[in-house]
Amino acid sequence: MYKAAAVYPHTLCGSYIRKVEQAVKSAYEHGFTEIFTSVHLPEYPFEDQLEAFALIAREADKYGLEMTVDLGGPYIRKVLEDGSLKKKMKQIRFDFIRLDYGFEGNEAEELYRLFDLKGFVLNASIYSEDEIRSLVSALRKTDENMELRACHNFYVLKDTGLDEAFAMRQQMVFEGCGIPVYYCFSGTDSLRGPLHEGLVTIERHRNMRTAEVLAELMGTFEPEGLLMSDEWASDEDYEEINAVLAVFETEMHTPVTIPVRIDSSCREEEKRILLGRHVFRCDSPSKLLRSAASRQMAETAEKIDPGNMTERKRGDVTVVNTGGLRYSGELQVCMCGMPADERFNVIAHVIREEDLLKLACFRKGIEYVFTEEDA
Repeated sequence: MYKAAAVYPHTLCGSYIRKVEQAVKSAYEHGFTEIFTSVHLPEYPFEDQLEAFALIAREADKYGLEMTVDLGGPYIRKVLEDGSLKKKMKQIRFDFIRLDYGFEGNEAEELYRLFDLKGFVLNASIYSEDEIRSLVSALRKTDENMELRACHNFYVLKDTGLDEAFAMRQQMVFEGCGIPVYYCFSGTDSLRGPLHEGLVTIERHRNMRTAEVLAELMGTFEPEGLLMSDEWASDEDYEEINAVLAVFETEMHTPVTIPVRIDSSCREEEKRILLGRHVFRCDSPSKLLRSAASRQMAETAEKIDPGNMTERKRGDVTVVNTGGLRYSGELQVCMCGMPADERFNVIAHVIREEDLLKLACFRKGIEYVFTEEDA
């Protein structure tokens, strides 16, 4: 999988240089493969952005990371028409240009040869199906071995992000052309200004936790690339990200262990169901995961009597009792708070948030095992 971390141009000064050095080093140490930046930011002079880009690219090269720069139409023409700017960019080592809006096909070919690029990253969000196929065909005529990728936009302004159906449709068109697609996700602690509302591809992800967004992206879209679009991620951010991604790298035959605190009211027949192996139904709603195997664990003649029918909190594990009729014995995990219901016995609680995020990856068909652990 391609994993990119963003670092953007700012005013060049000692503190910024140190932040860039640490940001690129952290991305490398946490297994990211690429650094992404942009040099068409209206708030900074273009020449200043090129100086910052050179710094970011040097740090990426130090760790052997790929370097991608976002460049829009007016800035492309600026570079190609200004000999001084062209010379400055030729001195910077980078691998890909993300072609943003407003470029011409002949400009792309000139950029490819001028900067000896590996290829281009296309904007996955703005083209129709016919435009995508035409653009890909034109670029491959330049060099059939050119590497092409696609990256969705991130949307700074609230309520402007993509809906899931459109994003998926775009992804399918690009993948049909053999091109991997990246999705952008936001940071947790350091949201980029000036709006500080997150840099997301999917609008619904704007106010969600980073790890929850990743679990949904990996479980629903299965992208080949991810871009952490907010900069200055902490070690804690990276650890949470990698914990979720590790679940998707788990071999199907290797169960994921989820420690739980078992409620004192839990009876032996409920505990036996709980501590079995569980694969959650892929048609489960994201707020309530339903074990596909749990009802078989309850013997045909055995019924689960009503018990601890309390309010259900995020992380609670419940078993359906006889009030649920033929569903008696089904184990469920609450991924959000829900009111008490006389058909559900609360029997345990998932202790750690990171384990709940692992459960959010259930649509991969992963097998889970609950283990008893003291709080």
